[in-house]
Amino acid sequence: MEMIWAVLHAGVTIDTDTCYVDTVGMPDAYRQKLERVFEGYNINFVVEKKADAKYAPCSAASVVAKE
Repeated sequence: MEMIWAVLHAGVTIDTDTCYVDTVGMPDAYRQKLERVFEGYNINFVVEKKADAKYAPCSAASVVAKE
């Protein structure tokens, strides 16, 4: 959530309104929390286990995080 806030507060313009989140926990619970916290920002949250294997943006973030 801190990374999302940092991007929003930095005024970064993005091409999509979808945020992909890879989780080891309960995807629906995390998605609901993110939707509550970022209500009004028009962000669609895709929260799934193994999201880094399914979605290119999440895959790229996973590679960078491991560096």
